Amino acid sequence: MPKYTEKINTYSLPVVALDGLVLFPGIPVSFELNSEGAIRACERAGSEGGKAFFSLRNVTDEEAVRNATSDGDRDELESDICEIGCVGVIKQLVRFRENSARVVAEGLCRASILSVETGEDGVPVAAVLGKTVSVEDGVSPSVEAMMLEIRDSFDEFVSRIPKVSPELTLSVRSITSPGLLCDFIASSALVDVKDKQTVLEQYDPIARLSALALILARETEIVKTEADIDRGQREYYLREQIKVIYAELGEGRDGDGAGGIYDEDDDEIAEYMNRIKEAALPEEVNEKLVKETK
Repeated sequence: MPKYTEKINTYSLPVVALDGLVLFPGIPVSFELNSEGAIRACERAGSEGGKAFFSLRNVTDEEAVRNATSDGDRDELESDICEIGCVGVIKQLVRFRENSARVVAEGLCRASILSVETGEDGVPVAAVLGKTVSVEDGVSPSVEAMMLEIRDSFDEFVSRIPKVSPELTLSVRSITSPGLLCDFIASSALVDVKDKQTVLEQYDPIARLSALALILARETEIVKTEADIDRGQREYYLREQIKVIYAELGEGRDGDGAGGIYDEDDDEIAEYMNRIKEAALPEEVNEKLVKETK
């Protein structure tokens, strides 16, 4: 069994309710705020040392749509923000206009809400319990095996996602802390904010590895299914396009237009190949026609 070290601190900090974003310890992020209440909380934090408590706002689908189409004026702190969030330090705050600001922040530690009070300025201030759990004396073989599984699952997952930077994969390979590895992957690769929150709520790094492994396995299966659906749609489109091309070329193909075998002699096939070449078709269509003709 691994040995753990726990560091516990209590804080009294302004509460920044986040929409669609989860802050993780040790991960700097840049994001935009469109709530005047959240911006004022950041401004207050900046005047008191820069620390704030960042917590995901729980919203229903209807509230998410309403927030996306509103003017961004959501001053009140929703009562259903997540109990577990992240203490973070604000590195930069740039206000663009009313209800809009750009924030650069870095998480410090996971924390849970003990109580919340609203100050005279209308900014909610929470008493939170911050806790950091670390694995002592390096990583055991069993934990290393779990980390290897996570890295392999991550590689398979991102291989099916377009435009993933090589630096991201390199960073995942270079991180040796199990807790930080999970937080980095969750912050940079997971799409569903609920999955991010699930990872954040795991104080124990080993439990965090297990939770992330399940999420990556599920997301990989979803991506595979989407790829199969896209492939089926693309093949259907090609078959329909080939039927049209056969008609335009004036060839006596059957109604299905795919998978048949010619009875014509070699001269007719050669003529047909030339006509395909002269048609200057898209590469994928051209390859399929040539394959069926041979």
